[in-house]
Amino acid sequence: MKHNNLKAMGMEKGQLYETIISSMSTNGRKNAAPIGVLCKSEEEVVVYLYQGSHTHKNISNSDYFVVNLTTNPLLLTECTLGDFPADYFYEFKGNPVLKENDAFFISRVIKKKELVHKNELGSSPMTVVTAKVEEIVKNKKVIRPLNRGIYAVIESLIHFSRLEIGDAKNRENLYHKIKEMDRVVRRVGSASEKKALQEIMDAIHEKYNNLDEKK
Repeated sequence: MKHNNLKAMGMEKGQLYETIISSMSTNGRKNAAPIGVLCKSEEEVVVYLYQGSHTHKNISNSDYFVVNLTTNPLLLTECTLGDFPADYFYEFKGNPVLKENDAFFISRVIKKKELVHKNELGSSPMTVVTAKVEEIVKNKKVIRPLNRGIYAVIESLIHFSRLEIGDAKNRENLYHKIKEMDRVVRRVGSASEKKALQEIMDAIHEKYNNLDEKK
């Protein structure tokens, strides 16, 4: 079933979703990689690509790629651990699409920006790609695009429920895990997810005021 905007896929502006991007080389070799996609608007997405990757090279040569949405844990795992064989794909209007997806959309690059991404692992050259969504296809009636925010909230609630179990060291370890989930939500979560994490953090500071927030 075809749709004309990302909102119909359950994707919201400003949210980062975990997807599998498929692309094709100039010699027809299909590739798929797990990549986060930022929903810029109902018709545009932004993708951060590491230079030198197969996806970066393929998109640089063709300006087209496919964003596959899936909640299949095996598909996401296999994609991360290795390359998909050719029979995992089919072609849709000349673009490589994963057979086992919940939905997909064809994207055309309209802007590129080079930058150097720095984090605790070091510095890496990246290309920020802005793309126009040209065609959307839903293969399932209900689509649940993966966003790390909601899972971070759930993990935080699990850790919170265990704070009373064990000694002070255990409590401190759980607190640091919740702080890491809070960092994730602040970066990729929705307004409601950010509010939920803030409520969890407030409850921790009220109940366990001996925990040093700065640690």
